[in-house]
Amino acid sequence: MDTQVVAIKGPGGKYGRPDAPNTGPWADLNQGWRGIVWDGDSTSETAYHWTMSKPDTHFGLVPGVGGWLGIDATKYSGNIGEQFYVTPDGRDRGPYESPVVYTGTLNGMLMGVVEYSDGKYPSCAFAVEVLS
Repeated sequence: MDTQVVAIKGPGGKYGRPDAPNTGPWADLNQGWRGIVWDGDSTSETAYHWTMSKPDTHFGLVPGVGGWLGIDATKYSGNIGEQFYVTPDGRDRGPYESPVVYTGTLNGMLMGVVEYSDGKYPSCAFAVEVLS
């Protein structure tokens, strides 16, 4: 699959963008991890643009600041908004940064989740909107 420019929609039906470094669920590590801010009403700002690729059986989403979109719905996430993060740029993509994107929902949207192998359960879902 070639890369596509996409936007992601999550809690509240808002578009997501990376927050500042050292925010989100891994802020305490002080290594540049970023949370996701769900505050966009449109995709006119490039802060809401992500590059989506499929380097293997799973997808990878990269924001303009680098890093990978990740979702951790394990014992470390405090709430739905805190499940989402962006890794520091230059890190390898791991299992929590490898969502699956499904087609075929009733309303025709693309839906992404991380599927955890330990216990067979998914993360919070997010919508993927293809921009180009």
